[in-house]
Amino acid sequence: MKGIIKVLAVFVVLIILVGVGLTAFVRFYLTDERLNALIVPQAEKALGRQVSLGNIDVSLFKGITLNDFSVKEEDQKTDFLYVKGFVLRYELMPLLQKNLIVSEILLNEPQIRVSRDKSGKFNFNSLAVLTPDKAEKKPAAPSSSAAAIPVALTVDTIKVNNARIIVQDALGEIPDIDTQADLSVSVGIGKDLASLRYDGTLQFVSNAVYQGLKPQTSGKIDFDQKQISFEVDVTLDKEKARLSGAVLDYTGKPDITLNVSSDNLQIDHLLAMVAGLGGQVQKAGQEVKKDQGKSKKAIGTQIPEGLKAHGAVRVKEAVYKNLPVRDFQLDYSLVNNILSVSRLTAKTAGGEIHKKLELDLNHVDPTYKGKVDIKALQLAELQAALFPKIPERLLGAFSTSLTFSGSGMEWPSLADKLNMVGDYSLRKGQLQNVDIARVIAEAVGVGALKDILVDDLSGNAEIRDGKMHLKYKMNGRDVTLTSKEGIISLDGSAVDMPFHLTFSPEISEKLKQKNALANYLADEKGQTSISLKVKGSVRKPRVALDSSGVQKQATETLKKKAFEELDRALGSEQKETGKPDPAAVGRELLKGFFGQ
Repeated sequence: MKGIIKVLAVFVVLIILVGVGLTAFVRFYLTDERLNALIVPQAEKALGRQVSLGNIDVSLFKGITLNDFSVKEEDQKTDFLYVKGFVLRYELMPLLQKNLIVSEILLNEPQIRVSRDKSGKFNFNSLAVLTPDKAEKKPAAPSSSAAAIPVALTVDTIKVNNARIIVQDALGEIPDIDTQADLSVSVGIGKDLASLRYDGTLQFVSNAVYQGLKPQTSGKIDFDQKQISFEVDVTLDKEKARLSGAVLDYTGKPDITLNVSSDNLQIDHLLAMVAGLGGQVQKAGQEVKKDQGKSKKAIGTQIPEGLKAHGAVRVKEAVYKNLPVRDFQLDYSLVNNILSVSRLTAKTAGGEIHKKLELDLNHVDPTYKGKVDIKALQLAELQAALFPKIPERLLGAFSTSLTFSGSGMEWPSLADKLNMVGDYSLRKGQLQNVDIARVIAEAVGVGALKDILVDDLSGNAEIRDGKMHLKYKMNGRDVTLTSKEGIISLDGSAVDMPFHLTFSPEISEKLKQKNALANYLADEKGQTSISLKVKGSVRKPRVALDSSGVQKQATETLKKKAFEELDRALGSEQKETGKPDPAAVGRELLKGFFGQ
């Protein structure tokens, strides 16, 4: 028994001596100078830049620690890449079972600076590893033995603390960005790469400066080999929005969920960001001119195959040109290159908007179809915000329900292929400074008709073959207006609108004073009716009297008055004699002759 104890004691002492000896060998042989001489020249050769490395600590049991690693810019003064500290810790005992466990890989305060000069050259373009002669070298074909790993690798934690990425652009086309981030990842690999497993979390804060705007972004991203989930807050001045969602199968056929939410948005501020892209838009326009001779491709061909996307947009209140939009909700999906908006609702200008849309991006000219419902939209508020400089004024509560379809995104093909049908109405409204109303007022000689007060207006509209076909009836304070069917071309170049107007007794009296013909166009209520036709264009309408309609109406009025007088004369004579008068027979013959 004592012999066994002695053997074990000797064995333990030998292990300790071997460990101490190996540690001493590693510590005294792998000195800072030797490791620098081994690492730095190889790194400088691979990168074509000056590389510096601080102290190095190598321990057989504790791992490897590197401090103050940097890669210089071409000027050999500024840091292109800097890492304050690198730590690799591992466990040796599991190696006996062919398991390599790395307990920690730590990158402490890494920093990379990406910049572009006024000539358009990035600072990383001159890295030797990116030069053409390096890029042209084909990598050696992997051997069959590379398919398997001799040990199973597990990395408990990969940490990146306080990483910093700085982007600067002398041309001003890319925002100046300063991002700080923390990363934590765990990795597990079996004996082949197919068994790779990993998951991690990235937290970041990013500040950007572009065209005077200073957006700030912060968020958290969780990821593993199957999906990425994210939650990002974007702040621009007082505007805040949150982006959240996930990406499934991001290495294969991505399925993206992207939701956007905000309590308050100033749309003008967001448009200011787009306005700052003026230089890029101009360049894009120049490129389009160069490519005009090339055949167009469907937008769907530019979308990665199999890509799916869906999500929702929720904004409690947005303001655009002082027009509040409340409770904005949009639900969308993209499947097989077909973009569907299953719901778009909003409250604005005292009314509500509901819309559905389907846009097929598989065609060179995308096809679309949808439905729009508008309830009691106050046109005065809408026009004051969106079209304040237009002299025409449309007041009242506007409602419509219509369906539409077509193809193309550019004029005039858009107008040629647009089809639409629906009903519309206007309640308690007014038409002010409208050219057609002004021309009608001048034609009949009554200035009061320049501004038409509308109690209610209703009708239906249909768009086909580049033209809008209108039917409507309007009841107003001064005039009632009906139209069986009018036509207006979508480009406004042609108008063909027949009107039948019935004027109030007050307006009728003014008409009678100006035109004796009006006496023959009035009914028993004192209301004068007239038929007109509007021709010309939307901007230059011309009003013509519908002579056939007026002639027919005057004839009917004259006949009616003639029979009234005849009835009165013959009726009184019959009452006086009390006998049938042969003239009554004549009267009936006259009625038959005139078609009464």
